[in-house]
Parts: sequence; structure tokens; C-alpha cells
Amino acid sequence: MPDFSQPGDDGAILDDFAVWRRGVTYTVRREMLSPLPCGQEYRINATVRRRIAKGEAFTAYGDLYQRSTAILNGRIAQLTSSVDGEPLHTRVLWHAWWSGAVADKYPAAGDYSVACASVTIGLVYPNDGGPRPKGNDAPEASELMAPGGALAALLPSQNVPVQRFDEAYIDFDFNDPSAASADITLSYGEYMSPIPGLNFEPFVQRAENLAKFHCRLSKGRPHPTKPALEIVRREWFCITDSNLVVVMVYFRA
Repeated sequence: MPDFSQPGDDGAILDDFAVWRRGVTYTVRREMLSPLPCGQEYRINATVRRRIAKGEAFTAYGDLYQRSTAILNGRIAQLTSSVDGEPLHTRVLWHAWWSGAVADKYPAAGDYSVACASVTIGLVYPNDGGPRPKGNDAPEASELMAPGGALAALLPSQNVPVQRFDEAYIDFDFNDPSAASADITLSYGEYMSPIPGLNFEPFVQRAENLAKFHCRLSKGRPHPTKPALEIVRREWFCITDSNLVVVMVYFRA
């Protein structure tokens, strides 16, 4: 039985495991793990990144955008549908889709470009039937044939603009698009100040639940059947200067 009372690890990564070629990086603020109070809007971002040929006139942003919304819809489905009779209100605060030669930022992509779609939603239980502000409309299919959305807000690095996310989910796959890989690297990060005697086991469990959620995702919604996972290694530790508890899960789906 692993000792979860201190940073540690178990399992082993074999030489044939493709580390950081496909997977998830996820961070969450602890408020998102409890029923949300009324009146405060929370922000969740889902970004999807895929390797494409350098110089390719990429037109399949619709697939990436659909994957981003599937992630968000799957997460929304896990939240309570109402609090004190107030239904959960969601809106798209920001969205963009683009591509660029950013292999220097994502070495696992190799000598290729990366296509991205990113969607940030706000969700709130309004107080006493309060206002339900409107967000951005979903893009038309024709708009998703070329880069678009809030591109003017992108940083020069073509990364997601600086925003305060309460939850951020990055789904990446830098494998050759014609060759599927079962190897997945997942990084789960939970913001909290490290405390003496911290028990890492609940964090590891939440990371494994996220791995199962990721494997259930289809293009439209999470698949209801239980996914089959083969976890080959787990690591758990704190990053004290970021007040972040991190769990790494390396698995095959």
C-alpha cells in the first residue's frame, strides 16, 4: 500500500510509453469541488490542441471546438442542476480557434504546427431570479473552417490569454494524426496551501476519476460505460511556490 502521507510514487514507466505525446493538463480551485454558492460566477476553460503539418491550411477547427464543448458539457453535467431552486446558468465568455508553428513551446509536437480551439464559460446560480447575462453565440460551421473567434485577445505566443480560471482543462494530442496512441499522460493540479500531515490519497483518487472522465469523452458527450484503464505509474507531490498539489497519472486506455 503506498504511503500517501508524504510525496511519493508507485509503478514504473517502460521505455515504450510515449510520455507527454497525448494527454491532459488540469488545474482546479477547491471551490469547484463543493456545491457552488448562489450569485458568484465561476470560469471553466477547455482547450484542445492537435498536431498538424507545418504550413497546412487547416480547416477542421469544428472538430476541436466540438471536443472543447464536450469537455465543458461533461463537467457541467457533474454539477448540481440547481441550488435553492435556482437553475445553473452558463454562457460562453470567450472562445477562439487558431493554429501556428509553436513546436518550440510544445516540444512533443516535433517539427509541426499545432491547431487549437479554446472555450471559456461562466457558470452561476443567480440570486433570487437575478439576471442571466448572455454570452457569445456558438460559431457557425462555416466560421470554423478558418481561424476565428476572439483572436485579437491572444498573446503573441498564441497561448490562451491571461484569465483567472477556476478550472482549466487542456486536452492535447501531438501524435501523428493517422496513428492513434493508447498512452496518456495526465497532470492533475489542485490549488491549496500545503499543510503539515497532508493526505495525498484523496487527490490521487480525484486524478484517477479525471482519467476515467477523459476516457469516457466522445465528440458529443461522455460515454456512459466504464472505461478500461491500465495505470502504469502515479506520482504525487506539492509545488510550494505555486500552492499546488499535483498528481501525475500515466495510463493506457
